[in-house]
Amino acid sequence: MGPGAAGEVPASRVDPYVPRARVVVLTDIANEPDDQMSLVRFLVYSNQFDVEGLVATTSTWMKSRVRPDVIHSVLDAYEQVQPNLLKHEPGFPTAAALRAVVTSGQPAYGMAAVGRDQTSPGAERIVRAVLKDDPRPLWVLAWGGANTLAQALLRARATRTPAEVEAVVSKLRVYAISDQDDAGAWIRREFPALHYVGTPSTPDGEQYYFATWTGISGDRFYRNAPGADFTTFTDEWVNANVRSKGPLGKHYPLPCCIHEGDTPSFLGLIDNGLASAMSPAYGGWGGRYVFRQPYGETRPMWTQGGDSYPGRDSSRDTVTGIDGASYTSDQATIWRWRRAFQHDFAARMDWTIRDEGEANHTRGWS
Repeated sequence: MGPGAAGEVPASRVDPYVPRARVVVLTDIANEPDDQMSLVRFLVYSNQFDVEGLVATTSTWMKSRVRPDVIHSVLDAYEQVQPNLLKHEPGFPTAAALRAVVTSGQPAYGMAAVGRDQTSPGAERIVRAVLKDDPRPLWVLAWGGANTLAQALLRARATRTPAEVEAVVSKLRVYAISDQDDAGAWIRREFPALHYVGTPSTPDGEQYYFATWTGISGDRFYRNAPGADFTTFTDEWVNANVRSKGPLGKHYPLPCCIHEGDTPSFLGLIDNGLASAMSPAYGGWGGRYVFRQPYGETRPMWTQGGDSYPGRDSSRDTVTGIDGASYTSDQATIWRWRRAFQHDFAARMDWTIRDEGEANHTRGWS
């Protein structure tokens, strides 16, 4: 069967390798600094993606407005550095091309904003993208609330045959940064075959510290990552390696909570040799997940947990911490790679302002 073919069991499916993932970002940007931080990193890796949507959404933290204007302000800075990025690698999209895919999702909170006559430009963009004649999966990255994806799926179900809806669902890949509205639970219940990566949670943040994605930088705020090295997220390191690097670096704000909580949703799509986009079980910069049915959910999904005994499926990794001791956790599946992904990010920020001979390049991952 081809990628996403009907009848495949998601747990056993391994997607074919693709050098450029198709991506739609759903972001509650402006509710707090971390979405804008993640967007800065996303843009300096944008030659690795086919960006088919940058959708401003609501969340439990910003329930009654969306801020596409903030996306545009970051793209204005990207426009100034995109020519320099092209000195280092080809394929960086123009700012005009990215502006063309910026749009707004549902303008209010959660499932109350989803319905027959409530289709938003963001929902329509998802539907158009998933219906394109392109065999590659479409990744929908939920940095905020998921109700725009819910509206897109509702729209597809209302206007397509059951077979066509099945084909739509089979092409989608979702990575959600926990549940930031009440739409995630609805999506998982109504579309049980959907490839969904994430940790079900209350939308109020009280359960976020359990989540794998906090391994990006949550050590100090959540106090959930003993052994992790925070050096590359200190103000001193970030100021020197990111914020001081030209027009785009100036748009990387100071944190209120953690740095870049949304970034793990696309770290695994970066073509770094780990091929973790092919299966969440592989593990990589965006973490490792196991296919199981969490308590209270109506279906299995790619999530955390599993049996941690040797020889049994688990989402956890055992790694050596900065103190030389061994630690086993879900967060460790991300922080184990922190030095690599932070130094790679720093190199790309140099690309925004330096000539090719003055910056580091991977020249292929080994």
